[in-house]
Amino acid sequence: MKTIRNIVIAGLTVLAISLSVNASAASTILHRNATVNADTAIAPAESIPYFPAIYFKTDRYSIDKVQEWKIENIACYMEEYPETVLLVKGWTDSKGTEEGNERLSQLRADEVKERLVRSGVDSWRIIAIGMGEAVIGSEASASRRAESEILSR
Repeated sequence: MKTIRNIVIAGLTVLAISLSVNASAASTILHRNATVNADTAIAPAESIPYFPAIYFKTDRYSIDKVQEWKIENIACYMEEYPETVLLVKGWTDSKGTEEGNERLSQLRADEVKERLVRSGVDSWRIIAIGMGEAVIGSEASASRRAESEILSR
């Protein structure tokens, strides 16, 4: 299922595109006091940079050395554009309980945020949200990830 919606977070608008949105993801967004506003205009997708997903091992939220270049990439971009606000979304695979997966997905998003803060990015510029579980295709490892997207520049 593909869901496209405009979400307003802290007065900023982001286009959220999810391949699967479950109840835990929806409650997470609502818990963060986000509101859906279908009338808000969005910057064209081609003007927003793409950051590769950061992948995690099963039941882990620590970032492997192999993934560190992705954090460095984002930190460099954030340094170059000091007014940028970033949304980091953590995901899990379908293993484990729903409650455990929600907690793990939040820990993954928080870990990415913490690493960016340690790299010099102000914490107020990063919103970290755990999205719970989302299985992509037949490969569970693709679901164990954190994605980053620009909210504003």
